Amino acid sequence: MSGFESFGTSHIMWLFILGITGAATVRYCPACGRKAGAVLAVLGRILPVLYEIGKGTYGLSFLPLHICSMTGYGCFLHWLISCRRAGNETRAADLTGIDTLITVLSELLFFPGLPGALLALLFPAWGDLPPFSFLSACEFLGHFGIVLYITTSMLEKTVCPRRRRAFIPICFCVFYFALVMPFDRATGMNYGYLLEAAPDSPLSWIEAVTGGGVGYYVLYALMVIGVMGICYTRV
Repeated sequence: MSGFESFGTSHIMWLFILGITGAATVRYCPACGRKAGAVLAVLGRILPVLYEIGKGTYGLSFLPLHICSMTGYGCFLHWLISCRRAGNETRAADLTGIDTLITVLSELLFFPGLPGALLALLFPAWGDLPPFSFLSACEFLGHFGIVLYITTSMLEKTVCPRRRRAFIPICFCVFYFALVMPFDRATGMNYGYLLEAAPDSPLSWIEAVTGGGVGYYVLYALMVIGVMGICYTRV
């Protein structure tokens, strides 16, 4: 079976199912959705890796260096730490460090994690996979788990982004670019889509307009700044 097109029948079916499920979960059981989101987010990262290791095809392209991969693990870590914090299982002397870690994780989950996962669901880079295959399901459900976890965590007030802390994601994005770009160039990988755009995505439109190169990076950065500005408008 071949892959699927963005906003084709199979893609729309996935979005409809996930949208209805997410809306119902947020409306009727956000606490359950938070736990389910954390589990789906991390399983969506781990299961494909185990699958590729079992096939003997695991390689550099499966490192957790995409934003959504980092966010999937970050959701699960944030959930574990938050549960421990809420359960008062930590000595008072350690709470400052834990609260700082939760704060930093919260900002990074909110941005770039949440918009990154939403854009991935709308413009899936795994369109070459059969839409209802194991790996495709892992991608859809993993990215859905990220959105579900962060959304329900904001409702539960365990993720509380603030404009005054916007410097945290800004620093992260700068360091991400500075570290991942040389890695991509040295290995031929395309983490963060820093070498070339994901197909049928807003980045592909930018690449088509600029022809790549410096212009691509400039408009890419402006898009990130614009999305970040929208995200932090109401927090």
